[in-house]
Amino acid sequence: MNLKKSDKLIAIVAVVVLVIAAIGIIFYTETEDDADKMDLDKDKMYTYDVAYELKEASATPDNTDYIVKDKLLGADIIYNGTVEITERHIKQITFKFDYKDNHRGLLLKSAGADILTVTVSGTDMTEQTDMIKGEGNVTLFSGEDSALSLFSIEAKDDFEAREKLNENLSLDTMEYTYEITASLKQGEKFIFKPLKWLLEKIGTDSFNLEITYDYYDYDVDMSSESMDESMDDTSEKTSYNSTPYSSMNTIGYH
Repeated sequence: MNLKKSDKLIAIVAVVVLVIAAIGIIFYTETEDDADKMDLDKDKMYTYDVAYELKEASATPDNTDYIVKDKLLGADIIYNGTVEITERHIKQITFKFDYKDNHRGLLLKSAGADILTVTVSGTDMTEQTDMIKGEGNVTLFSGEDSALSLFSIEAKDDFEAREKLNENLSLDTMEYTYEITASLKQGEKFIFKPLKWLLEKIGTDSFNLEITYDYYDYDVDMSSESMDESMDDTSEKTSYNSTPYSSMNTIGYH
C-alpha cells in the first residue's frame, strides 16, 4: 500500500518523537540513579589511622636579662625567670646554660674562677641543680612523656577526620610551667689578688640560656583498606558516568 507524502511525514515525526522520548527516559533514569549513588557515598565512612611526627621548637622565658652578680654590698643579683609552654603535646624540654667567667687566671684558668649555679623546677620535673666553674655549659631535662595512644577514627572524609582528631587532642592539652634561677659565687679571694677581686665586685657576669623542646605533631592518614575502597568507588563512578549512552543499545532502534 502506497502512503501519501503527508502520511510518510507523520510516520517519520512519530518515530522521531518516540526516539526523543526514549532518550529522555534514559537520561532521567541515569540521573536519578547517579543521585542515589551520590547520596549513598555521602553516608559512607572510612577508617583513618592516627600517626605522629616528632618536631622541635623553642621557648623564651619572661626574663631575658641573664645577669648575675656576687655583690660587695647588699643582696646579690640572682636571675629569676619563668617559661610557659601551652597547647603542645610535649615529649621533653631541654634547658641549656652557657657561661664564661669574665676574669679568669691567665695560666691556670680554674684559679679564682667564678661558679654559676643554675636550678630548674616545674611541671613533670623535680628540682634540678648544676654548676659551671669558670667556663662551660650544663643541660637540664624535664621528664619525658610518651606519645598518646589514639584509636583509629571513622569519618566521611579527611576534613571530618582531622576535626575529630583535634577534638580528641584538645582533651589532653596541658600547660607546662618552669621556674629558672641562676646565681654567682665569686672565686677570686681578696687576700691573693685584691685588684682582680675588686674588678669582679664592680662588674657583672652574664650567661646564655637556650630552651628547646620536642613535641608530637599528630595527623590522620586513611588506612590502606579504606584507601582501596575509596579508589574502587572512584573507579566505579568514573566508569558509570563515562558511558551515558550505554543503555541506548537496549532500545531496539537500528
